[in-house]
Amino acid sequence: MLFVSIGRGNFGQPITRDGMLKHYQEHYRDDYFPMLFKNPSVPSEEKEAIKKLRS
Repeated sequence: MLFVSIGRGNFGQPITRDGMLKHYQEHYRDDYFPMLFKNPSVPSEEKEAIKKLRS
């Protein structure tokens, strides 16, 4: 997984564990994955794979 920073203040700095967790929670867990589960074009096999990864 690649996390892209939109800020310039930390450009070139390593991402912290807490920073990665916050990005995952705010973007992927709360927005991106739920959107995939609602999308009818995403195959059910892919949805099941994502559910397994999240647990």
